[in-house]
Amino acid sequence: MHKKFTNVMAIIGVSTLMSFNSYATEAVLATGTTQVVDTATGTTQVVDTATGTTQVVDTATGTTQVVDTATDTAQVTETIQSEMTQAITSELVQAVVSELAQAVGLELAQSVETSLATVVEEVATEAEVASEAEVSPWTDVAMSHWAYEGATYMKELGYMAGTSTGEFLVNQTINYFELCEILALVAGYENSNINPLISPELRLEIETYNHMYEPLLNEKQNAYISWSTIANEEIAYLLGKGILLEEEIDNFFERNAAGNLVRASVKKEDLAVMLVRIIGDEETAIEDYTTGAFSDEWIMEAYKRPHVAYLKSIGLVGGSSEGMFGAGSEVTRGILAKMSADAIKFAEQSSIAVVWNESDFTNSYSADTTYNKAFTATIGKILPKNETEIYLVTKLADDVVSFYTLNKNLHIVAPDGSVTNFDALNINDVASLTVDKIGSNDYITSMTIISTGDGNSAVEGNADAVIGGSTGTGNAEEGYSLSYNAVIQSVSENGDRIEILVEDDILTGAKMIIRQVDIPSSTSVIIDGRSSYRSNLSAGMEVQLTYNSLIGTSLYKIQVIE
Repeated sequence: MHKKFTNVMAIIGVSTLMSFNSYATEAVLATGTTQVVDTATGTTQVVDTATGTTQVVDTATGTTQVVDTATDTAQVTETIQSEMTQAITSELVQAVVSELAQAVGLELAQSVETSLATVVEEVATEAEVASEAEVSPWTDVAMSHWAYEGATYMKELGYMAGTSTGEFLVNQTINYFELCEILALVAGYENSNINPLISPELRLEIETYNHMYEPLLNEKQNAYISWSTIANEEIAYLLGKGILLEEEIDNFFERNAAGNLVRASVKKEDLAVMLVRIIGDEETAIEDYTTGAFSDEWIMEAYKRPHVAYLKSIGLVGGSSEGMFGAGSEVTRGILAKMSADAIKFAEQSSIAVVWNESDFTNSYSADTTYNKAFTATIGKILPKNETEIYLVTKLADDVVSFYTLNKNLHIVAPDGSVTNFDALNINDVASLTVDKIGSNDYITSMTIISTGDGNSAVEGNADAVIGGSTGTGNAEEGYSLSYNAVIQSVSENGDRIEILVEDDILTGAKMIIRQVDIPSSTSVIIDGRSSYRSNLSAGMEVQLTYNSLIGTSLYKIQVIE
C-alpha cells in the first residue's frame, strides 16, 4: 500500500478500520464500535473506538484475540495494509468518505476525502513514471540486453533510429553503404537537405569533398551495378576526413555463390579500423602495436590488426573465451551501436583531438590573414555559398591554401583597369585582395586581377604533360593538384619525415635536389597497391608524392612505385 495512504488512515484513527476486499462486510454499530466480518477466514473484528482496542473473534475455534491499538499502532497499520485493496480508485475514496460521514462526522470525512484524492493522484503519477522508466523504447531490445545502452545512446544523438513499429533490428547485419551513412554523422557530417542551417564552414567542407571524390565515386558506380548513390556524399566526406581510404571501397562488394558481385556485410575488423580513425588515434595504434592481442588476428589483413589491438587496449572490445576477436564476422546493428557508442564516449572522456572537430577544416584552410591590407593570391576554386555570395579558395605565395567569402556584387578591377564582377574570374587568376572579418567570416572587400590564368592548371607549362617525373593538374572541378616522383634517401625514426631525391623539382625548377618532406598521419600511404603506414617506408623506395590544394598544403598521398 502507498505510504501516504497509510498516513491518511492514521489521521482517521483506529476507530475507522475497514476492509475493502470482496470477502469482507462491515457495520458501524451504534455503541461506537465498528464490526468487520471476514467471510473468507471466518473471523470477526470489533473495533472499540472508546478504548482503542480491537477484538478478533475466530468463529471456527471460538477464540478471541484483543489488540491494544494504542500501544501497538504498527501492528494495526500492518493489518490495515494487508486488508486494503491495491486498486485505489476515486470510487473507493467516495465509499470511505460516505462511511466516515456516518461514523465520525461530515467535517472530518471531507478532510479525509481531500487527503485521499491527493494520494490517489500521486500514486497514479508515480506508477506512470515507474512504468515509463522500466520499459525499453525498443520492442526487440530489452533493458538487460547487451546492446541496449548503445542503441539508446545512438538514438539520442540522432545517429541511428528504429522502425515505425518500435524495432531496433538489433540482429540485422549492415552493409558498407549503411555504415558510411551512420559513421559520417558520427564524424560531423550533416545533410543540408535535412538541416539547411549548417555552418558555412561545414557546407564548404562537404561540397569540396564532393567535388574532389566525384570522379572516383562515378568510376565505382560504373564498376558495381548495385552501387548505392544515396550514400555518395557521406562516402566522400569519410574519404576526405581520412576515415575511409580509397582502396577500402572495394570491400563494399563480394561475390556470392553464383559468382555475382553483391553488397557485402561489414566485417568487424573494418568497423574497428574506422572507429580508431574517428577517435583520432590511428598513429598511436600503429606505433604501439604488438602481436598477440587475439588468437584469430592472423585472419585479418595486416594493416587492420593494430586498430583491433588498440580497441582492446582501451577496453572497447574483448575476446571470446578462446581469445578470439571474431575476425571476418558480420557486423549487426547491435554491434555497430555498442562499438560506436563506446568509441564516442571514450573520445569525449579522453584528451584525444577527435576528427569530427568542426574547426579542423577551417583551420586547415585558413592562413594568418592580415586584415585590411592587400596581398596577392592565386584563385584555386570557386564554390557557391548562397544566392548572393560565393566561396573563393585561394593559394597564397607561400603555398598556404585559404578561402574567403565574396559578395557577387563586389566590383572587381580587371587587368586593363575596367570594372567587372565575379563572372569574370577564372581558375589560376592572380589577384590582389583585401580581406576584412565580418562576423565570423573573412570577406573579400576589394579585388584587382593582376594576371589571368589558363583556367586549367596552377603549374606552368602543359597541364597534361609529365615534366621530369612530375605532373601538375588543375581545373574548376578538381582544384589544384600536383604529383611528382622521387627516391627516398632516409626516413625519420617515427616515419613523420622523409628525405627524398628529386631529379627535376617542379616546385623550384632545380635538378637533382634533396628535399625534406613532412608526412602527416592523415597522408594516405600505398605500398604494393594496398593501404599501409608511413612507418613502413624505407630508404631506396621510389615513390610518387601527391598534393591537392583542396585539402590544404600537406601531403595528400605517397605511393610506392613498383
